[in-house]
Amino acid sequence: MKEDAERVKAVREVIGEDTKLLLDANGAYRFFEAIEFSRMVEEYHPYWFEEPVDADDYDGYRKVAAKSNIPIAAGENEVTRFGFRDLINTQAISVLNPDAASLGGVTEFMKVAGYADANGIVMSPHGQQQLHIHLDCAVPNVNLAEFYPPQYDPKIYESFLNPVTFNEDGTVSPSQAPGAGLDINRKMLAPYRVQ
Repeated sequence: MKEDAERVKAVREVIGEDTKLLLDANGAYRFFEAIEFSRMVEEYHPYWFEEPVDADDYDGYRKVAAKSNIPIAAGENEVTRFGFRDLINTQAISVLNPDAASLGGVTEFMKVAGYADANGIVMSPHGQQQLHIHLDCAVPNVNLAEFYPPQYDPKIYESFLNPVTFNEDGTVSPSQAPGAGLDINRKMLAPYRVQ
């Protein structure tokens, strides 16, 4: 944890105070370790501490939230609206990270978004920006878009006819193509097709 705290400090020094610093433990800690770690890094003002404990450790989330001043983010590993209901009902989560691709599609995503909004929880959907940028625009409680630039995985961009990209001002807008802009670039993918 000491080494990780030093990394958080180093990142804060590089990005300055005006840029959001997000921490993601991917469920690496037991609740008491997550509490200790959050105290070690609070001075660097993280915007959130994502999945400080195992995704299904709802009691652990409660314990961490009660002892930490850093908002807790979670949900990328939830796959049903009922799991999201239970996660939200812990009253420990400040930022929800649903993933429409794994939780049952747009309809289920919208149900989760509505329940989160009714409980005062903001969202930052996880993964698949080609789909989530559209959904981010469709609900009132999304405050941050997860976005992977082309350098991260060029094939993601090349796989779609109308990929979502950064605007000149650093913002992101949904594709103007019909529907969700999920039209596949079949020509680019043809060499990878299994016969």
